[in-house]
Amino acid sequence: MSLKRTAPRNRRVFEEQQIRELTARIEELNRDQQSLDDRLALLDVESQRRAAGLQTLEAEVAAEHADMLAREAAYQEELSRSRVAESEIELMRQRMLAEIGMTRGFETLVEISKTRADDWI
Repeated sequence: MSLKRTAPRNRRVFEEQQIRELTARIEELNRDQQSLDDRLALLDVESQRRAAGLQTLEAEVAAEHADMLAREAAYQEELSRSRVAESEIELMRQRMLAEIGMTRGFETLVEISKTRADDWI
């Protein structure tokens, strides 16, 4: 009979022990969950900070890109003006060389004419 009395008592002690262990495990899991929630909140804040930083960087890049495009357009315009000026200078050089050639030809003709005129005299 004492086994029959101690069996329910042992069972109750065992169940109470199980309840304490489960309660302790639940409390531990709740603490872990709270830690995870806190970490997630920190990660959200960090993510928002980085997103704001990214937006700032993207705005800076867009502004620099627009500035670069404007400078490139100005450069291309100046380059075009320089090419036109170089073409005009080359045309003037060619005209000048042609005129020098004609002048030398005239000088030669004048010399020949003088020589022939002297020969006739």
